[in-house]
Amino acid sequence: MKHTTRLLLAGVAAAIAGVAVAGAATTMVTGQDGPVRCEIEADTVRGATRLTGIVHTDTSISGTYRFKVEGGGRAGRSNISQGGAFAAEPGDAFRLGQVMVGNNGGVHDATLELNVMGTTYSCDAHIGAI
Repeated sequence: MKHTTRLLLAGVAAAIAGVAVAGAATTMVTGQDGPVRCEIEADTVRGATRLTGIVHTDTSISGTYRFKVEGGGRAGRSNISQGGAFAAEPGDAFRLGQVMVGNNGGVHDATLELNVMGTTYSCDAHIGAI
């Protein structure tokens, strides 16, 4: 069984850049409702965009994950893939992967895919201009 959620962060790069002067901005993208939920968080750290894959669960789970970020801007392109095994407990926001990319007007697509006991959960986010 596969659960997929596609989400768009329209203009997040512009919003992050505008708030970065005053402090760190955080945008959270949350996946489907249910016992296992995924999230992609985007915020600004020292002028760069940090993307973090997060899983939430209502029960103890274990499985594998893949966090992939592709895209780029004026400074070049990124094609980053992280993954491995994980275990998470209920009530915790368990961080699975983290990527730093340039905050120079670029566009990035992030995907967090979880495989938990034969079921695949997926969250997608588009960060930057439409």
